[in-house]
Amino acid sequence: MVNIAFYLSNKNIRDVDCSDVFNGNPGIGGSDYALLLLACSLTQNHNDLNVLVYVDEKSSLPPVLKTRKVSDLIRQTKEDNIHILTIILGSFDNHTLDSFHQNEHLKIVIWASNFFWRKDLSYYAKNKQISKIVCVGFEQLDLYRDLSVFKKMAAIYNGAGADCTRKQQDMIPFSGRPFHVTYIGNLVPQKGVHILAKAWPQILKVYPDAVLNVIGSGKLYNRNARLGDYGIAGEEYEKTFMPYLVDSDGQILPSVKFLGILGKEKSEILQKTRVGVPNPSGRTETFGYTAIEMQACGTLVATVKCPAYLETVCSSAGILYDKQKSPDKKLAESVISLLSRDDNHHEEVMQFLETNFSIDKVSGIWYRLFTDMMEGKENPVVPVKANNTYRLKHWKEANRKLKNFIPFGYKILPSLWYVDDFVWKMKGLFMRKHLIKYLYRRYILKKIIEQYL
Repeated sequence: MVNIAFYLSNKNIRDVDCSDVFNGNPGIGGSDYALLLLACSLTQNHNDLNVLVYVDEKSSLPPVLKTRKVSDLIRQTKEDNIHILTIILGSFDNHTLDSFHQNEHLKIVIWASNFFWRKDLSYYAKNKQISKIVCVGFEQLDLYRDLSVFKKMAAIYNGAGADCTRKQQDMIPFSGRPFHVTYIGNLVPQKGVHILAKAWPQILKVYPDAVLNVIGSGKLYNRNARLGDYGIAGEEYEKTFMPYLVDSDGQILPSVKFLGILGKEKSEILQKTRVGVPNPSGRTETFGYTAIEMQACGTLVATVKCPAYLETVCSSAGILYDKQKSPDKKLAESVISLLSRDDNHHEEVMQFLETNFSIDKVSGIWYRLFTDMMEGKENPVVPVKANNTYRLKHWKEANRKLKNFIPFGYKILPSLWYVDDFVWKMKGLFMRKHLIKYLYRRYILKKIIEQYL
């Protein structure tokens, strides 16, 4: 019997009913949902695994799971004789991870539901107790192809429940749907709702009877967050996007509906939506559950071209735009184009979702990963599968092979990941129309003026 444990930091979701994750996300973050769904599937389908979920607080979790509230995770894993502990990237700092050496037989899996900080990449490569790093997509994995940490990496998609992989009943035919556009996600700058807000007046010019549904809140990941005057997002962030969604009197436009945090009931809205917009900035997005939820409900998807959506958006069900210049204009054009379509190709989309994201298939891949770890098998090299020229991946693969061929290659040759990361950050900075204003807001320019003039 192999003892497998997951750690879930559930303080912010302790009041959410998470007892039935197989039938949809109850309104929690994608990383937490993915963890609970995977743990449930492994528990039900693999009797040779003893699966335990460690939590911070007692809450309404799936009854099939064995859960335990812990205050000292390191000590508890030793007492429970845990062989493999899986933690979401960012759950612990490197100092805390160092402390796990007290349980020297424990293997740690880092589940990369977020992007890495540069300083962490070399640390994970050197830490022998970290046995595997699981990216949630192959495009995410390819970003790090020529780094030494790549030797520990694997790619496994997040799993989706029955609500996303089985055809839903009583959906409104696409041709009969009103011109509804729906956003789902956290209302914070990283998730890009400000881009959609800026695009909305452009969309209304072509479709004046269109309706924008906004599902989410600035409190999705922090239920105690302080919101602005409209009670929608953080005070400062509200000021950046609400001017596009209110009239001259400051009243929210009749075409805009803010619906707050929803659980399974969001499917009813998506089933009569023509176009869904998940995270139009692409920042922090490694997988993108909302794109899958939208497609499962027969909704077409308009969002940015980024590693997450290259893999989770079916080619026949959406448009991925390039964000380098005027992202709001590109988004508006994409939404307008999709609103004019008369077919959502739903049978093809459902086949795509079932093939790639069925939780039974995904948990089977995780099961093989765990058993290979226990048997001491080496991590196979994942080949480049698609989009060969995207984000320098063909050059990164050539660089990886060269580093493996040359003695001390990883020590003497630079990584193209650093070049790629720098270029993308600089593009995002200098493509802004109001660069001076951007700098001034962050007091950089102000400090320079005060110091030298």
